[in-house]
Amino acid sequence: MRNLGLFLSTVVVITLIFTVSCVTKEVPVTETYYETEYRTEYKTETYTTVEDVVVDKKEGTTNLIPKVKWWESWSPYNELDPFLNRPVINYYGYDISATPHSRRQIKITYSITGFPISLWCWLRVYDLSGIGQVGLPFVSSIITEDRHPLASCGINSTTCAFDAQNVKEFTIITHYTSNMPMSKIEISNVELIWSDNIIERKEVTKEKQVPYEISVQIEKQRTVMQTKKVPFWEAIFSK
Repeated sequence: MRNLGLFLSTVVVITLIFTVSCVTKEVPVTETYYETEYRTEYKTETYTTVEDVVVDKKEGTTNLIPKVKWWESWSPYNELDPFLNRPVINYYGYDISATPHSRRQIKITYSITGFPISLWCWLRVYDLSGIGQVGLPFVSSIITEDRHPLASCGINSTTCAFDAQNVKEFTIITHYTSNMPMSKIEISNVELIWSDNIIERKEVTKEKQVPYEISVQIEKQRTVMQTKKVPFWEAIFSK
């Protein structure tokens, strides 16, 4: 019994000594936490709507007659000798503003007689939309300025065509010399090749991307200070 009492006394003394020797200290601790974030995703949805739909197409041709037509012995090339070469310009002006179609193309059929020389013998088409038809004093500026022709037809061909969808008025100008053996250009036909879309109102199904938000738990870490008891010597030597 005496030994037991001595042992218990020793344990109590040691416990008291340890308790008295401990101090409180704040230490950094890494902890894990979660935050909620939102992000946008997309899903495909179908819907119906009523739209104009092309169901058929109507096509045709129309022969065109010049609104203005004239000719003159004239040339923008001053170096030509008027006594040896009599330059001739033919002007054919057309107005197609009253013939709207879904698509429009102009086809020119022509012939060349004599011996063609490209410098003096040519056929060009110019857009006169917003300008209107012109006479001889103004033709020189149309030909010689930086106005890009709608078409420049070759002397080795008999037809040429160009897109006239956005054209309201245009002119065909031919230039040649009348003295043989130089060439002469004659236009035999100018026709409007057109097509019209036949449209009906119909219900159509389409797809669209619809945004929506989803929540996501994001794992993060942070450092916090926690209080715990440590022996006083640990507190001293850890500083």
